Amino acid sequence: SDKQTQQIKNQPFEELKNKEFLTVREVARLLNCSVRSTYNYIESGTIKAVNFGQRIIRVKRSEIDKLFS
Repeated sequence: SDKQTQQIKNQPFEELKNKEFLTVREVARLLNCSVRSTYNYIESGTIKAVNFGQRIIRVKRSEIDKLFS
């Protein structure tokens, strides 16, 4: 888990910006907030996400863009 965290932290932002679907952790990285805050945004409806199963939540990149428009 710590190894995965380090890999995500080292991913360039450009790679995240080009992806169509993002994980909760990637969204948190783009928004510069905690993973828990990202889950709170999803639960409150601020960010729309799709739950594909247990621990598989994806957010469309366009949803993040909508926050800033």
